[in-house]
Amino acid sequence: MNSEDRQSKLEESPTKQRTPRQLPCQKKVGIYFAQSKNAMDTSSIITGSSESDEEDLEDDLPEKGKKRTADPLAKKLTKIRKTFDNNITIANEESEEIDTETSGYSSEKPSPKKILQISSSSNVELTTKTKSTSSNDIIVDNKENVSETQGTLDGLDDLFEEEWTYTKKEKESVEMLDDFFEDDWSYEKENTIDFSKAKRCIIIDIVWERTEITLTVKDVHEVAATVKCSGTWRYTKIQPGEAIIIKAIKETPEAKHWTVNNNSGFIISQPDTLVSGTSVVGALFCNRRSTLQEKFRLIESLPHNNVGNNYMLTGSLTHELFQTVLDEKITDAKKISALLDDILKSRNAIQMMYSAGISRQDCRNLMLPAVGQIHKFIQRYIVGIEPETPDQNYNGKIEKICDIEENVWLPSLGLKGKIDLTIEISQNKSKNKMFPNVERKVVPLELKTGRSSFSSEHQGQLILYTMMMNETGRKADSGLLLYLRENIMREIIGSNNAQRDLITLRNTVAYYSTRQPTIVKTKEEESVLPMEFPKPINHRACAQCPYNTLCTTYLTEEEKKELSVSHPLKAIDEKVADYLTQEHIDYVTKWVSLLQIEEDAENQDLVSWKDVWTLEPLKREKRGSCISNLNLVSVSEINGRYLHKFQRLDINATDFCENEYVIISTMTRINVCSGFIDSVSSETVTVHCDKNITKVYKDTVYHIDKSSFNSFLVQNMSHVGGLLDDHETCSQLRKIIIERKPATFQTKLPPSIMEVGEDIFKKINEHQKQAILQALRADNYLLIKGFPGTGKTQTLVALIELLLKLDKSVLITAHTNTAVDNILLKLIERKIDFIRFGNSTKTHPNIAPMLEANVTEHCDSPESLHTVYCSKKVVGVTCYGATHAHLSRRKFDICIVDESTQVLQPTLLRPLYSASKFILVGDPEQLPPIAKNNTARKLGMNESLFSRLDSKNNAVVLKLQYRMNSCIMDIANKLTYHDQLQIGCEKVGKATMPVTNIAEFESCEKWIRKTLSLRLKNSAIFLNTSATYHLTLDETLEERKGSSNYWEAAMILRLIEVLKKLGIETQTIGVIAPYRVQVHLLRKVVPNDIEVNTVDQYQGRDKSVIIYSCSKSISKDTKIQEFDILEDQQRLTVAVTRAKHKLIIIGDVNTLQRFTPFNKLITAFRSHERIYDLKDGEDDFSFTDLLRLLL
Repeated sequence: MNSEDRQSKLEESPTKQRTPRQLPCQKKVGIYFAQSKNAMDTSSIITGSSESDEEDLEDDLPEKGKKRTADPLAKKLTKIRKTFDNNITIANEESEEIDTETSGYSSEKPSPKKILQISSSSNVELTTKTKSTSSNDIIVDNKENVSETQGTLDGLDDLFEEEWTYTKKEKESVEMLDDFFEDDWSYEKENTIDFSKAKRCIIIDIVWERTEITLTVKDVHEVAATVKCSGTWRYTKIQPGEAIIIKAIKETPEAKHWTVNNNSGFIISQPDTLVSGTSVVGALFCNRRSTLQEKFRLIESLPHNNVGNNYMLTGSLTHELFQTVLDEKITDAKKISALLDDILKSRNAIQMMYSAGISRQDCRNLMLPAVGQIHKFIQRYIVGIEPETPDQNYNGKIEKICDIEENVWLPSLGLKGKIDLTIEISQNKSKNKMFPNVERKVVPLELKTGRSSFSSEHQGQLILYTMMMNETGRKADSGLLLYLRENIMREIIGSNNAQRDLITLRNTVAYYSTRQPTIVKTKEEESVLPMEFPKPINHRACAQCPYNTLCTTYLTEEEKKELSVSHPLKAIDEKVADYLTQEHIDYVTKWVSLLQIEEDAENQDLVSWKDVWTLEPLKREKRGSCISNLNLVSVSEINGRYLHKFQRLDINATDFCENEYVIISTMTRINVCSGFIDSVSSETVTVHCDKNITKVYKDTVYHIDKSSFNSFLVQNMSHVGGLLDDHETCSQLRKIIIERKPATFQTKLPPSIMEVGEDIFKKINEHQKQAILQALRADNYLLIKGFPGTGKTQTLVALIELLLKLDKSVLITAHTNTAVDNILLKLIERKIDFIRFGNSTKTHPNIAPMLEANVTEHCDSPESLHTVYCSKKVVGVTCYGATHAHLSRRKFDICIVDESTQVLQPTLLRPLYSASKFILVGDPEQLPPIAKNNTARKLGMNESLFSRLDSKNNAVVLKLQYRMNSCIMDIANKLTYHDQLQIGCEKVGKATMPVTNIAEFESCEKWIRKTLSLRLKNSAIFLNTSATYHLTLDETLEERKGSSNYWEAAMILRLIEVLKKLGIETQTIGVIAPYRVQVHLLRKVVPNDIEVNTVDQYQGRDKSVIIYSCSKSISKDTKIQEFDILEDQQRLTVAVTRAKHKLIIIGDVNTLQRFTPFNKLITAFRSHERIYDLKDGEDDFSFTDLLRLLL
């Protein structure tokens, strides 16, 4: 082999795209459905295929020479397969020549195997990340005759019966779930892996051959095995190092490898991602749209896109009506009609009607036909009244409603879903009425409220639910698909080929949903490439797709060249090019990539879904993510929700908190229900859920797990994606945010404004007054830069009061609930009316009367709700809460954003869509938006919109501060503010600690007296502990963790003891530490009435005395980590500017001066001789004596 051939082999990679030309004889993929005999006679879904279709599907035939009738889904999945074509890993450049010779297997020996190798470059490093969420194994038997198929796992035979015993079948179901607890597998190492049941493995190696791929995998015991995958499975996008779930066969007992092919076995890729059934079938038509919708689905709810969807509204309400009728066993038509009226009066329904912009009467008129159809359904399938004339509908009876909205999570299939109804049915299979053969079984029922179509998506969804029910041990071989509008219900039976193709599609959806942007690293910089999407389809529906702008935005240059003149995306791309620039597109795609990168970092801090099915409950509990082995003692209904009370002795309640979102599991089922913790103690946990789980799950043990669900990613991606829309609001925001168009102002204001605001201006200083007037002059936006203690809140309240007098509407928002409430509490003092959107548990109790739930308590229609909302000139809500329906239906005159420097740019966009003008308020020298990923920070994710727009033209500055005395202000000026901060009041500038018992100074140590000196010039002091990293701890103390520092903690404890004796009130003393581990240590040491927190939690607040524990002490040889929190000047600025009368900083100077911000701070202290070097034996200072305080 020459060097060129060797190099070409090294460059082949599983991430390389495969084109149709490389694999010319690739088979089309079909999905096959068989309905019951009656359905087959009447439905047009199953039709004959073309000759070419039959040829393409030949190697799926059960017997050689025997053809099977194909259905139109084969053609649809051909499109899906084409999206696979360009993204398949093939490392065989000779495949084109080989495959053109024959479409079957050759009798000759296959060409040499091509072993996957990863090529590397010394100049550029490409790092493609895959996010992880959750899933596990695939367990579905794959025989040709579905009617003869049996589940590969026997589970609970009658899971939903009210009474059942622990049978052998249930035991096997429990053992099935235990198989996924990796840490609990047998310690006896086996020599082989048995893939007759699905197993989770790690891919070691992949070999790409002419007609198959060969996987080398290992299990949890490090046992290796070989699996050959052919047919559809050879196109699965996988890479070495990834987890995978395999179910396979051995073609002969002597075979040394396992086999997965079109007729046997399954592969589940990306197994730690549970894909919803609706997402899978949504990709049947257009995989690209499905992926875009999954990531940007909230873009349709933005104000400029918000068009009332009556179909979705009536569909949701019809589901509720139908399910409630069945649950409450209502058979009378009048009672069904009365139930409809009750539902339409519910708070939830009123909110839904308001969002859709429809009156209750109009909604009722749309819903009335459903009442009659539900009654007909009940009479036939529940009461048992057969139709006078036979029809083509399912001919059976519903014997029992087993569950409603059953939540099914199946790691073994990588799927999740909510089944509309789980029912037990009976059907006479005998044609002879004299000798009935009644079959009873549990099946899923899927309700559709539109016209009957028996579309591939609808049938596919039901087949997935059937597979999922099989996996739970209920042996469902079919499901019922009901079109309520026409009362047509058919039994849907999915063939093994259909199941295979749906799993293949699931793998594709999982692949694209887990793709992370590629980070390109060079010696000079890092950049990020856009995420990968499936190939676009060519269909007239593209013109009406709500995601077509995003679709064209993510077209590669090669894909654009491939678009034909008649392709719908061609015209859309040209239209988009008329109003979007490359700068606009780059901004949006960059932020989308940054959000994905950051989510990956955030998920590492959260509990992994994978743990729920790979770790047993007790081990999850040790990690602090689970409360295991609970007994359910009571369930009570409160306002339509169910409060579940769980009990167990010795619950560790410290890891869980009120209002935390959790999932509830049993020993055999994951996430049977989710809800919010109401309360938690050492013996009980109460959880609010939407359903009563005891209706289905009785006499079992429960586990409560933390949820790692994060909905903010979809919100933020939708907000930034909305900037690309062709709308006036989006155009204005693009000019301001992306192009950084300078703020413009009116030259003069009407003289009447000064008259209207005369009383208001008397209460504020000149800087604040000018800020308000400039806000009124601004045409589109203004920045108000408020330094620490300069009265930002007072300025905003005065501005709001003046705007109301000018008859303007105001939207008040901020990053945190506390910041929003701080403004609203001041409005209450001035008797200004408002409405507050948000959760009562997260808002200030004094605002309760203004909360939406209380203000709208008596609204009994969407019309009255709208009247109440619009009667409020002022609305308060957090940036994340700005997705409220009212903000989609109302344009405010002005939006005021407090703490805007802490908000991510995409998060801030949502309230800005709902206002004509905005005012950003904050201090760019204090905390920025949080970005945990280092690459994301480097690429600018922690740049706030305030910082992006900050300029002399765009901002006004508040300089007079009323918090710090002159000594502390001097330190802040030298550290950060360049002498811009000024004393707003002489009394404030000279204030010192309010000591009431000065005699206590005489009895304390000398170092304490120096530290707590009441002299103004000593109000800020730096206590240099020198190196503490080498000091030895007492044996009774816990081992040091991370940057925890017991010596600093002991000093702080002693200082607090003296401060309390001096008469300083405990609520005016604050302790800050940069590291959480030090905060945890201090909270154990310091009295509970002293607040100990991180810098972030002190933003926007102040205390009379602040003690800052720097914590870190290291040797000069220890390397400092990149992005160490001590290197963050903004956080240090916040810490220094929280104190009003006394600032005490404790730390090792030699360590701290290695950090740029602290070196600057230490220089400032040293220039005023305010560094106090503590030494054992001098000034009564002794670390040994101090540590005794901790024992």
